[in-house]
Amino acid sequence: MALLKYNGGGDWYANPTALKNLALFCNETLGTNFSSNYGTVEVGSVELFNYPFIHMTGHGNVVFSDQEAENLRNYLIA
Repeated sequence: MALLKYNGGGDWYANPTALKNLALFCNETLGTNFSSNYGTVEVGSVELFNYPFIHMTGHGNVVFSDQEAENLRNYLIA
């Protein structure tokens, strides 16, 4: 899993325990085997495709360039 880093000042780094808690909940409730260690990936990076799950959090503005939106779209439909 990875935390999605985006532009726009939307506090993408907010809630630093959210993804760890989600991994723990899924492991205990659903029997998954997610690591509580996670990466951070930028929305426009090809590295996005290295993660089967991404988590987006924060408040405020989220801004994607056309290239970032296309990259995220391709990730989501893959």
